[in-house]
Amino acid sequence: MRRTFLSLLVIFSVSSVGCRLGQRESDSSIVPIPAESKLSNGLRVWFLEANNVPLVTVRVLVSMGSSYDPKGKEGLAAITADMLDEGAGERDALLLAEEVDFLGASLSLRTSKDYTTITIQTLRRNLDQALEILSDVVLRPRFEEKEWKRVHALTLNDVRQRSESATSVARLVGDRVFFSTGSVSYAHPVDGFESSVSSITLDDVRGMWRGFFRPSKTQVLVTGAVAPESLHSSLKKHFGGWSHKDDLPYSAPEDPFRMPPRQPHTKGRLVVVDKSRAPQTVIRIYHEGTRFSSSQNASMWVASTVLGGTFTSRLNSNLREDKKITYGARSLNSRLLADAYHLSYSSVQSDATALGLREFRKELEAMETGALREGELEKAKSSIRSRLISAMERQTALLRVYEESMGAGWCPNERQKFYSEISSIEEDDLTEVCAALDWSKAIVVLVGDRKKIDEALSGDLGLPKPEYRDRNGELILVEAPEKE
Repeated sequence: MRRTFLSLLVIFSVSSVGCRLGQRESDSSIVPIPAESKLSNGLRVWFLEANNVPLVTVRVLVSMGSSYDPKGKEGLAAITADMLDEGAGERDALLLAEEVDFLGASLSLRTSKDYTTITIQTLRRNLDQALEILSDVVLRPRFEEKEWKRVHALTLNDVRQRSESATSVARLVGDRVFFSTGSVSYAHPVDGFESSVSSITLDDVRGMWRGFFRPSKTQVLVTGAVAPESLHSSLKKHFGGWSHKDDLPYSAPEDPFRMPPRQPHTKGRLVVVDKSRAPQTVIRIYHEGTRFSSSQNASMWVASTVLGGTFTSRLNSNLREDKKITYGARSLNSRLLADAYHLSYSSVQSDATALGLREFRKELEAMETGALREGELEKAKSSIRSRLISAMERQTALLRVYEESMGAGWCPNERQKFYSEISSIEEDDLTEVCAALDWSKAIVVLVGDRKKIDEALSGDLGLPKPEYRDRNGELILVEAPEKE
């Protein structure tokens, strides 16, 4: 069962990565620092007390992402997470859903490339009952055959339908091309491929759960209207008996931080995926991004905000407001635990594919120089600050502020340090990260009507020869660029 959760924050996060920011202190007061504690079994807890509404949200974060899927079983982590609330403890799937509803709570599960989260939100007075359900879902899933057949069939159907979404196809193909040389398995989609999901069995799911659901791979982040002593008592009651079993028959892959880094792309590539008669062309442009370990994360975030991080940023102002060929154009720095890319993206009218590519090129080449227009830097920093303040007022958004740091294994003060760095950035600090937005090194992915795309590519766009791929990213016809 997949449910959306309401607005408040309690996060339990699971990670085998140790604290990496022991000496980093911050004088910024923008972001509160979570109180950190541990249960006797090593379960790490972050807590942010918030008394504006009588709610508590608890998130359990387990270091079981799709990057840990065994080869040929891509999608295993995601479908394992989907099975967790299909009956747990003494409750079957229907009874579990009914009890969550009876409490006025919400329960949700989500898998990313790096980790899986299980979140429950509840009224403060129902916290103990909600934690009982949450602990059953995490520690005692039933994995029944009848529920497995239904979830497996639904997952297969979702994977098959994915090929009809040009945006989903562009994301899949772009990630597959960008991460193709990496040692960490980021190249495949979180939900896997039809062939890999078809091969997954219920025994595979049980094995994945046994291998990753351990206190040593779990952390907890909590925000809500609860006293710390009461919270600790409830967590100890429901999670304190959780112990590592030495006879678990699963060997997890190596910590992503210890894996050899992917070699950066040094030449551009152009990838085309045909979606006949599509009214729009999806454009995704990848560059090297800044990793968690980089000292330039704050600079890249500010630069990306200038380029495409707001409604009035360069990309959106150009492609939407001026050229009127899209509903929106954006950019972001997408960070994973062991890698990162910078992404510029939009969907433009098919007949405007060439124009869209020219304008992307123009804006990226302008950013590459590092020269900012008057007021852009302060506007970008002000926008980031405004969004942060908004997140602090909405507990669900606050959850996401800390989740990334917790999943990466940082110390609780990392977000405070990060936002303090953003506030002190000067224009010269952006020079190096802007230089990385080199059009000649861009990986450009286009998904749309191939005839329209080929017509667009007949002009001088400064792109290499195209390679054609199917909607799963497999090469079907190639005019290969030179090897890097």
